[in-house]
Formats: sequence, C-alpha cells, structure tokens
Amino acid sequence: VVTNFINLFIGGTHMPLVEIGSSMTDAEEFSKKEREPLPNGPYTLRVNNCEPRTAKSGRPMLNFRLEVAENPNPDYNGKTMFYNCPLPDNGNSKGIGFLVQIVKALGQEWEGTNINTDEFVGLTCTANVSTDEKGWNQIDSFA
Repeated sequence: VVTNFINLFIGGTHMPLVEIGSSMTDAEEFSKKEREPLPNGPYTLRVNNCEPRTAKSGRPMLNFRLEVAENPNPDYNGKTMFYNCPLPDNGNSKGIGFLVQIVKALGQEWEGTNINTDEFVGLTCTANVSTDEKGWNQIDSFA
C-alpha cells in the first residue's frame, strides 16, 4: 500500500494526515490472524532474506528470514519466522552447527571461510516447527 501524506494546516498547526489503507478493525483482525502460531509439524520454508547481524551479546550472526511456502492451507503460506546462526568470533565457534544445519537443509555448502548469503534467497527446505512457551513458532530441526 502506498502511503499518501496530505498536509493539513489547522489553526497554524501542521498535522500530517496519513492514508494507511485499512481500518482499525481490519488491522486488528489481520494482526490477530498473522500472529496465530502454526500448528506443530513439518513445513516447507523459503528463505526471504539472510543478513549478518549482531547478537545482543555482541557476537556476529546470520539472521535467516523464512516464510511458509507451498502449504495446502493458504492461511499458513507467507507466515514468517527467523533462524539465527551464531558465527565464529575470537576463537569461539560454539553454535556454528546451526549454520551447518540450515545450509545443508537448503542443499548448499560453502568453500573456504566466506559465504555468499544472497545465494540462499529463494531456496526452500523442510523444517519441523513447534511453538515455544511464549506462543511463537520456532524451528526445532530440519528434515
């Protein structure tokens, strides 16, 4: 939705009027549906994005943004989840297995010490998904 800004001047006060393309009721309904967790089970996931980030601890990581794809239930397609992979830092390679698991699940591998994250975008894998104690979906393993 393209947002249009219309500037109104009322009593000398500048007030932006923003067209958001949705009523509050519709937005609440969509938000509720969007946040409903997926039922536990296997799902085909497509990589939308993979980018380097920094964890709260300061450690570098790769953040994969994945979406459900090719699901018979159209309400599930497009639901997103994230998968973080810590990267080696100052001799600490703990957690590198997370990266190995998703790269293998995507049918890929890397040579040397560099990885091209753009090559992952659009690839699919199967993952076993569950719901954590806060009600968010998480990836338990890759099939």
